[in-house]
Amino acid sequence: MSHREELLRAYRIGPQDLAANRAGRLGPGQIRRLRRNIWVNTLAVTPLIAVVVLLAVLLPRRGIIAYAIFALVIGLLLAMLWSWVRGIRRSLQAGVVECLTGPVTITSSRGGSFLTVQGKRLRLWTLYWRVGRGRTYRVYFVPAATMVVALEPDGWE
Repeated sequence: MSHREELLRAYRIGPQDLAANRAGRLGPGQIRRLRRNIWVNTLAVTPLIAVVVLLAVLLPRRGIIAYAIFALVIGLLLAMLWSWVRGIRRSLQAGVVECLTGPVTITSSRGGSFLTVQGKRLRLWTLYWRVGRGRTYRVYFVPAATMVVALEPDGWE
């Protein structure tokens, strides 16, 4: 299997999605996956909010500062979720994909994996080890969510 095929499989897209990306728009598989990602993000954050609410209810009364901290944590989780969902929805509405070409670097943190190309930091939508560090790629991303939706080797495969 070629690296291009491996990346198509990793991003769960087909050649029609890549062709749409080359034309500057989202492909049908990417649209389905972005819509699904809204639900995945919501389902991932909701239990965290529920745990914080449960802790606030079940822990002995600690005073206004404890409740303020619980409220702050819940607010941060909701803001994070809202930011993700808003970026994905804007990306879906615009339907636009931008492309950057060049050598890539990968960084990982608790917030996820990120790819940097031409000085722009983008969230990876797949596992970072599938990307060749320092290799040159055409990186397709949705600007509103700054998320990579496809990668293809640029001239080395």
